[in-house]
Amino acid sequence: MKTKDYSDLIEYNTISHSPNVAAMDLGTNSCRLLISSVDITSLHRNFFKGKQEPRQLRVIDSFAKIVGLGEGIKQTGLLSLEAIERTIDALYACKKKIDHYHISEFRAVATEACRQAKNSKILIDAARNDVGIELEVISPREEARLVLKGCSGVISEKKEYGILLDIGGGSTEVVWLKRDKNSTSKAISVIDSVSLPYGIVTLSDTYTHNGADPSVFSRAQQNISQTVQFFMVKNRIKDLLQKNMVQVVTSSGTVTTIGSLALGLKSYHRNSVDGKDFHSDKISYIGRGILSRYLRSSLTNILSGCEKGFISKKIDHPYAREGNQLLYYRMGLLSSGIVIINSVLETIGDCTIRIADRGVREGVLFDLIERIRNHQSVSWNMRNTATKSL
Repeated sequence: MKTKDYSDLIEYNTISHSPNVAAMDLGTNSCRLLISSVDITSLHRNFFKGKQEPRQLRVIDSFAKIVGLGEGIKQTGLLSLEAIERTIDALYACKKKIDHYHISEFRAVATEACRQAKNSKILIDAARNDVGIELEVISPREEARLVLKGCSGVISEKKEYGILLDIGGGSTEVVWLKRDKNSTSKAISVIDSVSLPYGIVTLSDTYTHNGADPSVFSRAQQNISQTVQFFMVKNRIKDLLQKNMVQVVTSSGTVTTIGSLALGLKSYHRNSVDGKDFHSDKISYIGRGILSRYLRSSLTNILSGCEKGFISKKIDHPYAREGNQLLYYRMGLLSSGIVIINSVLETIGDCTIRIADRGVREGVLFDLIERIRNHQSVSWNMRNTATKSL
């Protein structure tokens, strides 16, 4: 029997239904949750036209906690018991919010740390049996797809091709994409992607475990440059860059931090950074300055030329016992991210990059909303409820 669309519900009830959906991204460094209310009436008019209309999607709560899940994994190949305990505590906090908002649709994905760890089943089983959250360990390809979907709202329609760079805690995804200029939907498709085995946590850990040897960063930079160069040759990206047909979009805490410094912000404001364009030279210059100060291992030098209040903003990290240790840990992660982003940008060459403060979590959320729009799962529950009220 053919499934009815939402027009029947809209005609019957002028008040739109607004189910709550939740998306969770468990990465190598942090656990992040986003909860949104969805306006079914607006979805019926067409959800994916680029940027979403505010009334279609309203964020009602969020959660983010640094759990350091992947700390030490590069050396041991295992999730430490301490990291698992910290993560489970964060999952309990997420579950509390999920239960509070009576979530209709929920998906929790785990990325590189759980892909690498030989004992990730311990965490997955504990999340399922003790917390009540089903963690789905996704592939690098699925992660790239979700990042692309999450960042779709800031990808320009003016250029046919694009490079999307997402720097995570355990890996970095480079996605080569194309926008269909001939279709009415201007759909974006993935042509190719590569997962670099470098993230801010794993690279920072390697640097620390090698006695703060700068050659660790040099080797990483060389390997990243070689991989990205091969990727660009394979896809003939240089020619398209020279014809000004390629846009570069970056999604990471590293780049949003550098973007904030480039704008002279005293504290972080998402709306000021998300979707903002910067010349690659500007990002590289600020990054090199921070990295050189970090390698000299002096907090005074690190803070020189930077906004102290912004860079030293407190974060919740289990190994931060004092303010200076906390700042130094933060700078270690930032410096690792700078090595990655600068390696990629130097290989790409002169370009304009657009910063996106969004990624996997938003991609998961948009997937859930698309399911609702396509009359899956939640739509059946809503339709049955409406029928009983007649």
